[in-house]
Amino acid sequence: MKKFVSVFLAVCMMFALVACSSAPQAPETVETPETSAVITETEPNESYKVGVIMTNLTNSNYIDQANIYQKYLAEKGFEVLLTDCNNDTTTAVTAAENYATMDCDALIFSPMDDDVVASAAEAAKNVNPDIVIVNSVNQNDAIDFTVKQDEYNSAYQMGIEAGKWINENQGGSAEVGIVAIYAAALLERVNGFKAGVTDTVTGTVTFNEQTFNGASGRTGYEIMEDWLMGFPDIKCIFGAGDSMSLGSF
Repeated sequence: MKKFVSVFLAVCMMFALVACSSAPQAPETVETPETSAVITETEPNESYKVGVIMTNLTNSNYIDQANIYQKYLAEKGFEVLLTDCNNDTTTAVTAAENYATMDCDALIFSPMDDDVVASAAEAAKNVNPDIVIVNSVNQNDAIDFTVKQDEYNSAYQMGIEAGKWINENQGGSAEVGIVAIYAAALLERVNGFKAGVTDTVTGTVTFNEQTFNGASGRTGYEIMEDWLMGFPDIKCIFGAGDSMSLGSF
């Protein structure tokens, strides 16, 4: 079991590296995290099964994540089961229950609504209390590990770059639109971005924020339409997640 937890945490470090990146991550070039080097014992005749529950497999970032999970865990000899929830919350809960019933040793959730992950994790634990559960955003009693990047500071750097653009192209002042799902990690991202912009611009900046539950490209598209009609002077858009950014674009 020690070997399993060590390798599982190593793949979860990969999760933190790709979970919020908008740039493609090629699985074939990913290096094994250093934490895997602590595995020194061998456990013959033991095999492990991991269930991976993805929000969807249409988002290119999620596709990259799923490929990395399958490739890395398979290389370590783990059986990998994958579910595409297709943005359906019921599917996530059902998949978690099913994987627990199928004696999965662990579950990995891609980024999704906090309440959905909590419900799915609790459902899995009710079936198998020993199942190990990892998520990238929230932590509750049913989740064993939370692996996440520094949302605030990474977004702060984005805000600095946006502020530089405003200085160079808008005379230091601009209206900025922000669209985000109502989730703790993404709100940290929003706050970091705003701070980076505010600390960088030489003039004044006005933020117009739209925060909502759930995410889809269509939602981002609709919000962008509203902004263009109601706030024609918006010059910069920050989407705190792939679906919002792509929809706005």
